[in-house]
Amino acid sequence: MPTNRLSDAKCKAARPAEKDRKLFDGGGLFLWVSSKGSKAWRMAYRIAGKPQTISFGPYPEVSLADARAKRDEQKAKLREGSDPMASRKANRAGLKFKDAVSQYWAGRGDVTPLYRSKALRGIEIYLLPSLGNKPINSITRDDLLDALRIMDAKGLYVYVRKVRIWISQVFEWVVEHSYAKINPAAQSIR
Repeated sequence: MPTNRLSDAKCKAARPAEKDRKLFDGGGLFLWVSSKGSKAWRMAYRIAGKPQTISFGPYPEVSLADARAKRDEQKAKLREGSDPMASRKANRAGLKFKDAVSQYWAGRGDVTPLYRSKALRGIEIYLLPSLGNKPINSITRDDLLDALRIMDAKGLYVYVRKVRIWISQVFEWVVEHSYAKINPAAQSIR
């Protein structure tokens, strides 16, 4: 498969479509263009026959030349037999609950600042004291239930549901980004 098929002009001209799409450069490197207009460099590869993807960052902050250089670095690691994502996976294992909450809500550009502040305040008051310093991948449904039962005992029934919904969104993001395998808030808690 030929490499270096993209040009900077093609990358700049890429517009959002109805669905997310990929513009391939070759060697596994592609520019991912979301339906909302964001663009990011990614590289597809396989480890033990399983498809994997690594992200190099947003375009144009990461230029086409930089993305190609990163692709070549990662390809060299693959030839040596190592997983390009190994260091990132190791870092993810230690992500704390409070850091996951901060990262998720900081990235939510689709909500109003008031909504974000309400969600963060509810999580900060009721969940961070007991769960804040725990690794995100070690939090169980029982841990979450214990924290929410305190709210329930205070008669905050509607607020319990809101906080569970907000934290479920955080856990969905955590699972999507491979920081944990399950969302303990996904099932009905009450």
